[in-house]
Amino acid sequence: MSAATGEQLEISQQGSRAIVTTVGAGLRLFEVNGVQYTETFGADEPPPMGMGQVLVPWPNRVAGARWTQDGETHDLEVTEPSRGNAIHGRSEEHTSELQSRTLIS
Repeated sequence: MSAATGEQLEISQQGSRAIVTTVGAGLRLFEVNGVQYTETFGADEPPPMGMGQVLVPWPNRVAGARWTQDGETHDLEVTEPSRGNAIHGRSEEHTSELQSRTLIS
């Protein structure tokens, strides 16, 4: 296991291939028929500039750290004080554990 990104889980079928890391649930590689659609990095390297990391619990920023759904207003923690917004987090602090694996032939 790589200390930087954890176990490398490869998913492939009919010419498509993805590698997902257990640290941060990052997408390290995605390709179809040998054509790479993501920038990649080594299995033993930390992802540069957050590459492939999941933005949680939401992507981007929530203006004013407030949102409304079904008529109900929700306040979030202001995590970007200079702008008064709630900004996404990143998942690199969390490690996932594979629960099961199914091989399809």
